[in-house]
Amino acid sequence: MILDFIKLSQVKNQEIILINHSQKINACKIDKQVLDKMPTAKLIDMVLEYPILIDIFSYDSLQTGFEIVSTYCDPLVELKERNDAGTYLLDTYKNEDVSSAFKNINSVTENNNFLKMCVTEILLAQPEINEDFSVSEKLELDKEINKKNQEKGNDERFGLSKNIYYQVELTTSSNFVGSSFSSKIASISTAAATQITYSVSLLPVLTPNGTYIYPLRADNDYTSTEKTALNNQYISAYPNATYISTSTAKYNCHSYAWHSTSPDNISWINDPSPYWSDGSYTYVGTSPTANGQKVYYDRSGTEHSGIVTDYSNKKITSKWGQGPVMLHNEKDCPYYVAAWSVLPVIKYYKR
Repeated sequence: MILDFIKLSQVKNQEIILINHSQKINACKIDKQVLDKMPTAKLIDMVLEYPILIDIFSYDSLQTGFEIVSTYCDPLVELKERNDAGTYLLDTYKNEDVSSAFKNINSVTENNNFLKMCVTEILLAQPEINEDFSVSEKLELDKEINKKNQEKGNDERFGLSKNIYYQVELTTSSNFVGSSFSSKIASISTAAATQITYSVSLLPVLTPNGTYIYPLRADNDYTSTEKTALNNQYISAYPNATYISTSTAKYNCHSYAWHSTSPDNISWINDPSPYWSDGSYTYVGTSPTANGQKVYYDRSGTEHSGIVTDYSNKKITSKWGQGPVMLHNEKDCPYYVAAWSVLPVIKYYKR
């Protein structure tokens, strides 16, 4: 298996324990000279086997997650520079079997087929990948995507992942790479019906001091099978963290930390700042002083919130984007990358 020597699900059995996200990224670094000599097909395998590829699902949208992972996944950076990436990705996609997508979702030792198919579609939707397609390749991609969409549509295990390609492409480009107008319209309709759609709630949530916040409400969610696939990928990628509760698109980290930890929470809060700007919570510093305090990772584009569970060891419980609720070390989460030129300021607040 590719990158077996750093497979994070096996790290507890090694002498060196990778205790945070940045150490995992560093363990996965590959020299540019090695990548330059690597065949494109092999490079695609490296991307799809990247041990923390699941980070893509840790943000408000898959495109945002893809762009963030692109800042530290060396094989992905190299792949986006290859002129033949689209050609080889199309071959990879054609060989991915919809009926086998959930075959290995209970594994916590490898990237499952579900994640690989999702990421392949995300990659194919990127302008820098598909802009070099020939006319025949555009037609071939269009045909293959529609074929797989029909197969997924007949399988009740697929929900929000039915049409990842068009969900992502709608956010990256105004022009579709395919050519069949009627099939595109049908696919757009399918994507609209299966993507995460949020609307502003007319029922506000209130901060402790009474400030109104109007959250977003999702009108759909992942199926139980999709959730199992996502959950197990996070367990595999973060062996030193503890899985608490299932993945869902119904609420996010800010809602979980500041509003409600209930699994029945249906509020997605994009901006939690009213909770401290109105005096409901006061700033403690960059280290927690008690359990139950709130934590906010302050970095534009990767903001994150959580709840202090073990303040002496800086253990945090937080909801990871569309993924699960996890108990983790302060820096062992997708929202802290030491290599970023601007690091998040981790701020703690008390009631």
